[in-house]
Amino acid sequence: MVAVVGIMLNQSAFDTTPLRVSLRAATAVEPITIIALGVAMLGERLGVDPPTLAGQVAGLIALVTGIVILGRSPFLAKSDQNASCQNRERG
Repeated sequence: MVAVVGIMLNQSAFDTTPLRVSLRAATAVEPITIIALGVAMLGERLGVDPPTLAGQVAGLIALVTGIVILGRSPFLAKSDQNASCQNRERG
């Protein structure tokens, strides 16, 4: 059931916004969701002592920051413009 809802939400995001926006959001949320599911469904345990917790939070912040920076790359905007120009030429 969780997989079906996840797929529906994912496809809805891809249909609603340009790929460079929706893919960035999906990529940033995916690891956080996987961690939550691992804890809730598989009984995984996160380290809760201060140094371990600080490292985990810093890693998540670095991950999401990197995804956002790459998602704002001017190279992706150029590829979107090229795709829209090609679609106009075909249609």
